[in-house]
Amino acid sequence: MNDDLVIEQQSNTLPRLNVFQRIAGAIFSPERLMSDLEQKPRVLLGIILNVLAPVILMYGTFPMFKEYLRTTMEMTAANTAQQMTPELLDQVVNISAISTPIMGGIMAGGMFLIQALVIWLVTKIFKGQASYKQILSVLGYSSVISVLGTIVTVAVIYITGTYTDVTYTSLASLLPEIKGSFIYGVAKVVEVFYIWQLVVNAIGIAIVSKMDKKKAYLIMVLVLIVYAVFTGYSEIKAAALLK
Repeated sequence: MNDDLVIEQQSNTLPRLNVFQRIAGAIFSPERLMSDLEQKPRVLLGIILNVLAPVILMYGTFPMFKEYLRTTMEMTAANTAQQMTPELLDQVVNISAISTPIMGGIMAGGMFLIQALVIWLVTKIFKGQASYKQILSVLGYSSVISVLGTIVTVAVIYITGTYTDVTYTSLASLLPEIKGSFIYGVAKVVEVFYIWQLVVNAIGIAIVSKMDKKKAYLIMVLVLIVYAVFTGYSEIKAAALLK
């Protein structure tokens, strides 16, 4: 009997994972998780995790996050010659402290759906067989790693007492002297949990798309490059507002 047929028959007889096993699988056994998602894609948890990640980060560090907003707004107002009374500044900070996490969650959820669509289209170019729902499932459950990274960041922020827009597990945290440059923005993307998540994504895409792992890793490298360029450009634009 053909080896591929044996593997396929075995995967069809494996017991289904419950939600806790799937969450743990994203960290400890991604291949088993992705084989399960190939048979029965699940998208709700992924959407929830992507929406919650920025909310957890900002609301979870609310006092430091609010002070960070105040400092940023003061610098922006000073550099753009805007006149803001202390009362007006307090009002803007209070509103932004509530609305920014909510908008961040909504935008993260939308970007998750768009990213999955783009990756699904790219897999089609590489002759992949995955459905859009399967790609959503892969990216969604790999977001468990992103949330884990967010929890670590929240813990470090409380230890240091300072909110920052760059995670302590990224290369950028070692390069504060070039903050505001394109390279600094790119360095933000070179981050432990994000790279880990991309590796899990590649494993999942290879399994659900039934494509060679090299092609799946190539797709994730392309995602990394595009995201790094975008982040680098955004860093320059953000720095320009504070000059």
